[in-house]
Amino acid sequence: MFRRVLLVAPPSSSYLGAVRPPEGLGYLAEALQAASIECNIVDLRATRDGLVVLRRRTMEFQPDLIGFSLVTYEYKRSYDLIRQVRHMFPSIPIIVGGPHVAVVGTEAMDECHEIDFGISHEGEHALVYLCRDEMPLGQTPGLLYRLDGQVTKGAPPAPIMDLDTIAFPRYEGVGLDARRYACERNIVTSRGCPYRCTFCPNSMIAKKFRARSAENVVDELEYWYERGIKMFNVNDDNFTLIKERVHSICDEIERRRLKGLFIRCANGLRADKVDRQLLARMKEVGVREVAFGADGGNDRVLRDLVHKGETIADIERALKDACDLGLSVKLFIVVGHPGEGLTDVEDSFALAQRYPISWVYLNNPIPYPGTELFDTVKSRGLFVIQPEEYLNSTVETDATPVFETPELPLAVRRQILERSRRIERNVKRRAVMRLFAKYPVIRTVAGHLFASSLGQWLFFRNRFARSVANSIWYRLLTQH
Repeated sequence: MFRRVLLVAPPSSSYLGAVRPPEGLGYLAEALQAASIECNIVDLRATRDGLVVLRRRTMEFQPDLIGFSLVTYEYKRSYDLIRQVRHMFPSIPIIVGGPHVAVVGTEAMDECHEIDFGISHEGEHALVYLCRDEMPLGQTPGLLYRLDGQVTKGAPPAPIMDLDTIAFPRYEGVGLDARRYACERNIVTSRGCPYRCTFCPNSMIAKKFRARSAENVVDELEYWYERGIKMFNVNDDNFTLIKERVHSICDEIERRRLKGLFIRCANGLRADKVDRQLLARMKEVGVREVAFGADGGNDRVLRDLVHKGETIADIERALKDACDLGLSVKLFIVVGHPGEGLTDVEDSFALAQRYPISWVYLNNPIPYPGTELFDTVKSRGLFVIQPEEYLNSTVETDATPVFETPELPLAVRRQILERSRRIERNVKRRAVMRLFAKYPVIRTVAGHLFASSLGQWLFFRNRFARSVANSIWYRLLTQH
């Protein structure tokens, strides 16, 4: 049995930094604590002295199991950290989980021999079963383990069907320093994605859609509201998949009189799963920012290349409705799918600039293992940078193409990326200048600052700068 578990979020050079606590580890911590297993969390994304901090916290807490959450981006950096921890604490078993393990499975343990256990897919139940020795390893859902020198799978992963039965993260008694985070929280109100976009690994991580009840979701909002936090990001893949549930959440927020909320739906909504009435209702209870994943600029790309399951008319309707209602709107478009030509790229650029949105991300397509995009690029021999290299690069993957196609060769793709960055900056600058329209003296300066690389770095990587920006953003948005 394991009675003391230390959970670790590895460091990351990602542009996004650590502005909010790690909700995935927060869910695991709640499950462990409910089972009377002591737990601490170390978030190495929020410190510059990662190994020093981890060594000190491990010596202080004296765990008998250390767990790491792995993402595919920079996975080798996490393997190196695990090897260092094994060298420092050779007697403590190590377990891994997270999106990377859900996608590659036993491969993670084959590549990093210092790993003793893995959990594929959702871990709240499997980790408790392992710690309490409640069932044989071979019968534990989603568990990976070593037997006679071989990596072995337990029972198939079992998705948690009733999400109301697991506690939402409170981060109490786990050793996290709230001062290292912005005054906002991620909220996950559902899990799973029933769609199969060619570039997206999320459907492999959790295919079946499951949702928390409106009451349960607002319980979490109210918990943080009572502790002075009113800013939230809904981190679902499909928040509005069931419109009636979203209306119920809005009604419950209103019934409990949670005033002054600032809610972002920044992970991306499906345009065909919102309407003007729903967006207006969401705004009434505090939703100020919505994001849409367009992922293409015309129906041919959406239908034949992305398998999106929605049309450009759906996307344009949702963008127009959201902008007309005064919501801050983000737009995600993947530019350069295999089979996409220059005309298609121009359609994406036109869509990015057609509406008064606040942000656009014209994303370089990154093939992640297990996706249809990865299989297509690999089978056709289109890589110009091999996966092992680009998935572990310390340079942002949007900075350079990792594959080319006959329609868009490497040199053309580089030009597309350069133009994409210019369009992104122009959209941001215009959005900020619109918000500061009543303040002509500072509107131009603010627009250029926020659209600059420095402004973006401060917003995503600096807690104080983000808090100030959020406060200004909130005041300006509520005036519109």
